[in-house]
Amino acid sequence: MEQLGERLQEIGTHKDHAVYVAESDHRLVGWIHATVRILLESPSFVEIGGLVVDQTCRGEGIGRQLVETCERWAIQTGISSYLIRNFNHTQDF
Repeated sequence: MEQLGERLQEIGTHKDHAVYVAESDHRLVGWIHATVRILLESPSFVEIGGLVVDQTCRGEGIGRQLVETCERWAIQTGISSYLIRNFNHTQDF
C-alpha cells in the first residue's frame, strides 16, 4: 500500500495526469486515473489508465460519473477524445 501512496504522490506532481475519487458515506467507492497522451501517429488524447468501482456499488452510475469528470478535465486541457485502456475503445466528446 505504501507504493500506491508513493505513485499517487508522484502522479500529483504532473499536470497532464488527473486522479478523481468517488465517496459514499465517507467511504471510497471508486477512482479513475487519466493522462494526456501525445503520440506522433495521432492527435493528443486522454487515456483512462484505471477505473475501479467497488463491487457493492456497481450499477449506480459511479463509473459513468467518474468518466464524465475526466471528460470535463480533458476538455479544459484542450483535448477532445479519450481512450480507455484495455478496452481499446476510443470515444470522442
